[in-house]
Formats: sequence, structure tokens, C-alpha cells
Amino acid sequence: MSARDTILAAVRAARLSTGDRTDVALPDFQLESRTHETSGNQIARFAAAARETAVDVVECTRAELSSWVKHRFPDVRRVVSTTRDVPGTVADQGAPASFADVELFVCESEFGVAENGAAWLTASRLGRRAALFLARDVLVVLSPGGIVGG
Repeated sequence: MSARDTILAAVRAARLSTGDRTDVALPDFQLESRTHETSGNQIARFAAAARETAVDVVECTRAELSSWVKHRFPDVRRVVSTTRDVPGTVADQGAPASFADVELFVCESEFGVAENGAAWLTASRLGRRAALFLARDVLVVLSPGGIVGG
């Protein structure tokens, strides 16, 4: 078996099953009768596509975000945050290795794509990219108005 095959087998073995995820219900949206897709439908499509890739989707206001994080991650002490809504506890020390033990990384997405549940993360909103890859958990904040169809 090649190194590539070994790595791919390990990734496949580590994938979450759909039974390991908690479903988070989105509220019902009033859909307008238009020929193009409404924002409520795009939100539902985005959430469904994201959940297919083992991503939890939670809807809350910016004012509720900090308390939601405290409730969802009560024991987290090492937080890197690039948004004003959730305070960070880890200062950027310049070296990517300083983020090696980060428990939660919070950033904001430029926009999301309903078609595939992807969130567009720009370097200007990420700060240090290393925190995104090294953190145990990642929370991406996305405005519902920032979801596009495809």
C-alpha cells in the first residue's frame, strides 16, 4: 500500500457518521413566490449541504453569539477569535506554532454558497491561517444575507 493509500484510508476511517451529529433545526421560513430563489430557501439549502459534510449549522443573532459559545464550549480556555463578537484569549505571538494548542478558532466568512455548504474565508478576515488548521474546533460566523445560491 502506498503512502497516499494509507493516508486516504486513515481519513476515511476517521470520518464522522451521520449518527454522530446532532441535528439543529432551523426555523420555518416564509418563502416568497418569485421566480428566483428566496433567501430563506438559500439558508435551508446551505444548512442541508453543510450538514452533509458533518458541519453543525446553528442560527443565532450576533448578540447571542458569545453566550452560545460559552454554553456550547464551556471548558474551552484557549480561544483565537478574529471577530468582535467572541473574545479571544490567545494573543498572536507571530509564530504559527503558538496556535498548536488552540481549542477554538472563531472567524467570519465573507459569504456562503447554498449549493455546496461552503464558506468563503478570506485572508483579511482570518488573521493567521495557522489557527484555522491547528484549532481543535472551528466556528465560522456567517450572516444569512451573505449566502449566495451557487
